[in-house]
Amino acid sequence: MRFILLSLVVMLLSHKAVYALDSADTTKAKHLKTHKVSQAIIPPQFANGNVQQYVSENLRYPDAAIENGLEGRVIVRFLIDETGHVVDPQIASQRLGVGCDEEALRVVKAMPLWKPATYKHRPVRYVYELPVEFRLE
Repeated sequence: MRFILLSLVVMLLSHKAVYALDSADTTKAKHLKTHKVSQAIIPPQFANGNVQQYVSENLRYPDAAIENGLEGRVIVRFLIDETGHVVDPQIASQRLGVGCDEEALRVVKAMPLWKPATYKHRPVRYVYELPVEFRLE
């Protein structure tokens, strides 16, 4: 459990770059130089290119949602394991209902393999949140 919690903390912090100041003169911003210190984890990459394009091509708007004029966003949280498989997708946002949540989960569960996240050149598990938009045109 400690490992999972520590991994999540490291992953959350890894999205923010750490910078160090190169100059002692903090009064004039134009004289300050920044250098990227580290970026611990390289995030996973969707193997088929753009993940949002994949979602839009595979998402089927539920009939009940169309009939009720329902629009909104569902956020799906899932784990990408060391082999690139999607594991345990769950709804991480407020539910839309009338089949939208189930459809978002179906699309995520059907995803092809991802290129896994890496840390020190080794594949690691990574928690990913994907917004799935339902918009009537």
